Amino acid sequence: MKANRTFSIAFVLLMLLLAGFVPGALAVDTAKVHRTGIGSPNAFLFVAGVDKGFYRDQGLDTLTIMAQPQVGVQGLIGGSFDFSQILGATTTAIMRGVRLKIIMVFDSKPQFWFYGAPDIKRLQDVRGKTVAIQTIGGASGQMTRELLIKNGIDPQRDVTIQVIPLEGRLAALGSGSVAATVVNAPERTRAGKMGFNELAAYGDHFEYSSGGVAVTEKLLAERSDFVRRFLAGTLQTLQWFRTNEKEAVRMFARFSKVPEEDALSVYRASVKAYTEDGTLTPAAQERILDFHKNEVKIEKDIPAQRVFDFSLLQSILSDRKDGSRREKKN
Repeated sequence: MKANRTFSIAFVLLMLLLAGFVPGALAVDTAKVHRTGIGSPNAFLFVAGVDKGFYRDQGLDTLTIMAQPQVGVQGLIGGSFDFSQILGATTTAIMRGVRLKIIMVFDSKPQFWFYGAPDIKRLQDVRGKTVAIQTIGGASGQMTRELLIKNGIDPQRDVTIQVIPLEGRLAALGSGSVAATVVNAPERTRAGKMGFNELAAYGDHFEYSSGGVAVTEKLLAERSDFVRRFLAGTLQTLQWFRTNEKEAVRMFARFSKVPEEDALSVYRASVKAYTEDGTLTPAAQERILDFHKNEVKIEKDIPAQRVFDFSLLQSILSDRKDGSRREKKN
């Protein structure tokens, strides 16, 4: 009798499995995510979410695909990607009429710093000298110009601005061909080791979101459950990253191919810039949009809800709070 009962249970489970009614047998959706290079903490979050199994727990097979920012945003628009990490170019595209949405943000402060040569002790010392930026039209270039103005330096008359690619700026600073340069978080660690002086942290002067989750309005409307599950996995990754320094640093060091000491410096700088829950206050949204309008020279009013939509993420956060309350009661 016991053997027959065991066989019956096994047979029923097998039938359910074949029919797709057992949770573990549900079809897994593929999520294609655009991310940037190996030194970026924002890019690392998606890779860490895959490695930690946070997306798998949401029934997602997540593929992280590296591409240049503009290529990634174009791929998002064209349907090659479901999600993109890039928020700056996404915001600009939205302002120009492209139907995208930012549904989660990682950082609310720019992860850029202004570094000077050994003989440049103060930001004002760059007057009459050459300053390196990455691009004329990009966010870091706009911030650099605004930073100079805040310190009484006319970027058109008092300094010479030279565009130098990412990999060449510290070399130019070391050779003396430029007096100061903008650097990102990984470059900042190298700049300090090379004896250069930190003149300013852009995060002390600006609000800006460079990394997060961008999506097309079409996908958001037609596959909201798919998007919600991806957001749930990404939110879990962000909160893991913020609260597990040792493990996150070890994994980020492997991802970036740098010593753990360097990874720790980048990690701590990133955590200072990161949001707690992936959202922005309405006031922060407006300030970030004002910066972008100045950057791309758009004067017309752009409502924040045209750019940002945190409704799905806020629903996930609300469900988690409700779940925590029930656990405490039990």
